[in-house]
Amino acid sequence: MVAAENQRPVSIEIANAKGYTRPPLHDFFMTRYIDAYANEIASFIAAMGKGKKASPSGRDGLAALMLADAALQSVKTGKAVRVSPIE
Repeated sequence: MVAAENQRPVSIEIANAKGYTRPPLHDFFMTRYIDAYANEIASFIAAMGKGKKASPSGRDGLAALMLADAALQSVKTGKAVRVSPIE
């Protein structure tokens, strides 16, 4: 399993008899992952400046989309979903 926590404005958690409470998430996904987006853009610019292919590639993005679609289908059906390799 791999887990990536969403970013919050502050990282506190309050526990009481009713359970655990954490602050709400940032209001926009790009705000939650600002460092990841900045690193991605910097990597793209560096690759273009050196005449190299960007990484991750469009093929990598397609593979991620296929996995996400399969995961959604699996949740909806309650069954494992086979993902074929990209040719």
